[in-house]
Amino acid sequence: SSGINAEYGGIAIALRDLKQDFSQLEEKNKRLQEEAEAAQKRLIEAQDQLLQCQADIIRLQKENGDSRPSIEETVSSVQKTVQKEIQSYASLVQKSCAKSLAPARLQQAMRKVVAEEDRSHNLIVYGLPEEQGVSAEEQVLQVLQHVGEKPKLKSCVRMKGKGGERNCPIKVVLHTREMVRSILARSHTLKEVDGFSRVYLCPDRTVEQRVERRKLVAALAEKKVAEPSKKFAIRKGTVVCLD
Repeated sequence: SSGINAEYGGIAIALRDLKQDFSQLEEKNKRLQEEAEAAQKRLIEAQDQLLQCQADIIRLQKENGDSRPSIEETVSSVQKTVQKEIQSYASLVQKSCAKSLAPARLQQAMRKVVAEEDRSHNLIVYGLPEEQGVSAEEQVLQVLQHVGEKPKLKSCVRMKGKGGERNCPIKVVLHTREMVRSILARSHTLKEVDGFSRVYLCPDRTVEQRVERRKLVAALAEKKVAEPSKKFAIRKGTVVCLD
């Protein structure tokens, strides 16, 4: 049970970190929006200055009719300079926003937070063979009674196997993550229950988490074979010696 609690502690930490990252991204997004608004304001001010320069040049042109060529060159120079500065600043803001805001990363972080939150309400039941006339929910409730829990299930569905495979795991969705933790903490008692010694309960892990878990289980088995006199267990994502 301590191993399960440690594993859930790791998931909780990862979820907290994701939420913090999301919060930081939101703050950064807010700052970038403020900078973009300020840049837009400066752009408008620059355009106003350009118009004022043009008005002043037109006035000077009327007062000095013999200097028309040089005045037109001045107008063109002013326009190009202002436009160049505007484009340079706009490009800088755009690149900064694209790099810092990273919409794809923001969406990915949001999806991870939601997925982790959803999975924390689930558990997977292995080792329950299909029985004629008995639903998956009835089977699961019987198992949970043996671990001392009688929760209300939000849903209970036997997962589909490849190529019509039977006796697939059952996915159970509960109303709270606390109930999931309580059930998992007591699930080891099934080993002592006649007819349920091969039933195994575990969290609803992602594909990546399942791969890492298999590696840890394999490493644990190797340790037990190499040093049979010692006791080993999986704690916080690593194999440790309990002696």
